Amino acid sequence: MPTKLSELSPTDVTALRTRLGIAASGSVQVSVANYGAVGNVKVVADGAMTAGSTTLTSATAGFVAADVGKGVIVQAAGPLDPQPVRSSLTTTIAAVTNGTTVTLAAAAAATTSAARVVWGTDDTAAFQSAIDAVAAIDGGGIVDVPAKPYLITFGTPTRRFGLEMKSNVWLRGIGLPTLYFPPVQDGGYPLHAAIVIGRSRPSTKVANATVSGLVLEGGAYTQTGQEYGPAFVTINCTNIRITDNFIYRFTGDAFSTGQEAGDIRGLWIQRNYVTEICGNGLSYYSPIGERLVNDLYVTDNYFTQPLVGPTGGAETILFTGVGRFLIDNNICYKYGAIGMSGSIGGVVTNNIVTPLNFQAHGIGIGASDTALYGTDDDVVVEGNVIDMSLTSSLFGSGIQFLSGRRVAIRGNIIRRRAGADSPPGINLNAGTKDGLTVEGNIIYGATSPVASFADIHAAVTVLNDCAISGNVLMSNTVGMYLDQANACIISGNRSKFGGIAVIRGARHLITNNLMDATVNTPVIGGLPAGLDMLECTDAIVSGNHAKGAYYGVRLRAGGGNFVTGNIINAGTIALAEEAPTAVSKITNNMRKGAGAAAGRLDDV
Repeated sequence: MPTKLSELSPTDVTALRTRLGIAASGSVQVSVANYGAVGNVKVVADGAMTAGSTTLTSATAGFVAADVGKGVIVQAAGPLDPQPVRSSLTTTIAAVTNGTTVTLAAAAAATTSAARVVWGTDDTAAFQSAIDAVAAIDGGGIVDVPAKPYLITFGTPTRRFGLEMKSNVWLRGIGLPTLYFPPVQDGGYPLHAAIVIGRSRPSTKVANATVSGLVLEGGAYTQTGQEYGPAFVTINCTNIRITDNFIYRFTGDAFSTGQEAGDIRGLWIQRNYVTEICGNGLSYYSPIGERLVNDLYVTDNYFTQPLVGPTGGAETILFTGVGRFLIDNNICYKYGAIGMSGSIGGVVTNNIVTPLNFQAHGIGIGASDTALYGTDDDVVVEGNVIDMSLTSSLFGSGIQFLSGRRVAIRGNIIRRRAGADSPPGINLNAGTKDGLTVEGNIIYGATSPVASFADIHAAVTVLNDCAISGNVLMSNTVGMYLDQANACIISGNRSKFGGIAVIRGARHLITNNLMDATVNTPVIGGLPAGLDMLECTDAIVSGNHAKGAYYGVRLRAGGGNFVTGNIINAGTIALAEEAPTAVSKITNNMRKGAGAAAGRLDDV
């Protein structure tokens, strides 16, 4: 007589639905316990083994005869992985000598003591049977996981994952059950993933699946630096939700496309807690020249304290070639950056980012090789709090934007790392940017007399038709440095401790800014100035309040500019035009401070 849903014929299923009062197209609800899941994992932290021996001892384990045949994971008793870092030994218990000593089916590759040991009944088959049975029912349903500790292992080389989700199945933890997975040190395809949702080889499409309420423990206890064992791999899937899980100690990413990307449409990653993993928090990409990942929503997650390898660091959220995305209200504490390239149509908002990675930007937009990855277009970065004070990076800016069109960076608060070599708050170096808006940001924290470390910095770049307005620049450094920009609106900014420098540009509107280089005296082009313009032509400078310890407003080379209606204070020279190619129109400015030491002065 059939005892499981998977053993019922379609006729039996119809009869069962009728007897239980379930609609023909409705969903069902089962427990993994109905399919044999035991959930009896035990964990100790005093295991000991000797290299070449199969004997495992633990003073606190309390081994019993029923432990024979159970899976076991012994920390740092396995072979070296490529780093080299010692991996865990994953095997089974072959015999029990007494409560403190067992014989394993495989020998230790290294001597270890005070090792973490995890052992219990392998519940992989029970979980998978429950998932498969519910997926086979018309309408799918819920697979409940009671609050117990379960051991989930990987299969053969052709099934290199723990659990495989199916369409129309909700794998739901009740009371935060813990699933223990062996650590993974080898690569290959597909990756050893704890849970896979869809596959590309062979092509398997999964739709309308949810995983929630689970604790996933990946068994990584050292800084392996390998990205071989993700918690979740999603490939070829639609309308997927991964929510309310606790994910830690994995040797790879928490969420990933693995080594190959498939068509992903509609992926929600929400309210997960991710810590102590060796890869990125999230890593999604499309193949070069394609955009296969669309409608990505990453919201309300907490990423913290990765186990990074000795040669680099993990990024928090990293994606390439994504269309339509929302990265909202995540906390990225002592982690890497939020980074994107070749992606279009998205919003990065209300995140708290505190990088610890030595080379991470707080938020990075765009790739330097646009021919390879494309540009990032129609992106909004708004309302984020970015604290760079914990990093010692010479390269990590609060926000870096390389190449793209119609990008808005507005309403962010950026705390820069203290010191004279702190990278810029907003770095617009390199690449081509059209239609950029930088508006209403607050930047503070750095101390540097060097223009290349300005709060807002753009050099060796092409800025066209951009607006930089309403920003409060509070670092003890140059407020803004723009090089090779054209037709930009620079309006309503307050540079509290340093001036604004505009180099080699044309047709700018610079209006209603407060530029103060008197409280501190950062050097722009040799002498501190409130507004310093070099080789600029056809600009309108109007309604500004410019203060400088030496210059108020300094025009060098260039010419044909219109400077009117400004209030100018200076310690030495209020307003000077030096070596112009065409004389500028300078009129109706209110000059305060010292007199005509050099240059052409306004006669008001």
